[in-house]
Amino acid sequence: MAKVEFQPGTKPLRGKQGQWLFRKWGDEYRVSPLPDYSKRIASEKQTANRQKFRQAAALASARQDDPVWQAACQRLARERGCSMRSAAISLAYREL
Repeated sequence: MAKVEFQPGTKPLRGKQGQWLFRKWGDEYRVSPLPDYSKRIASEKQTANRQKFRQAAALASARQDDPVWQAACQRLARERGCSMRSAAISLAYREL
């Protein structure tokens, strides 16, 4: 990873820019090539877990207008100190 210094008055880059990844590391910015995941093969458990997570996210989105569901998600989000979306997906994941 290479260190990057931006000129005064320019906005530092963060995230993916083309084939490069810009990261903030403390007070410094670093750049590295994007990782290549095309040759990785997921295990059966990983594939099953990803599918279950997709289903949980879809279920959480479908239930977002339900007031009982919203109350449960708000309670969990407060307890964990996380976002409502994270809490909703967590609750839906447990139900599957």
